[in-house]
Amino acid sequence: MKKLLIIRHSKSGWDSSIESDYKRTINAEGKTESRLMGNVLRIELNKVEEVYCSSATRAKMTAETLKIEPQKLFIKNKLYTFNYKELGRFIFDLNSTANYVQIIGHNPGITNFINLNSNARIDNVPTTGAIILEWPNAKTWADTEKKKGVLVSFDFPKNNK
Repeated sequence: MKKLLIIRHSKSGWDSSIESDYKRTINAEGKTESRLMGNVLRIELNKVEEVYCSSATRAKMTAETLKIEPQKLFIKNKLYTFNYKELGRFIFDLNSTANYVQIIGHNPGITNFINLNSNARIDNVPTTGAIILEWPNAKTWADTEKKKGVLVSFDFPKNNK
């Protein structure tokens, strides 16, 4: 079985002094939401074997605020994408024996990936939203491309305030 926890980065600011989208930071609300979801998801976060995080500043800050264990964390430029096909290719091509993996990334890629590769229909994954999918018969990450994942849970900060 393969299991995937996908988290959209926390709420970020649009400070005009920041020169690019890539360098945007999470704002105070994003930090609060990230800490909240870190507490809500703590049991799942502890079970995850590997965490792949976009190299964008806001995604890395989300990982830090979620208190991801540094030895599990891998920063990947390929995850700075808004495209569901690129996100899917990253997941399906994972050369890992880990059975439970986490991704921290961006919309609309996350929402579109979930809707096309699982039994879920989600209008929008909000900032710091977390989705858990399972592929019960998958032995490798490549196997997850062959069948739709099963939605285990979908949670986000407003559900927990």
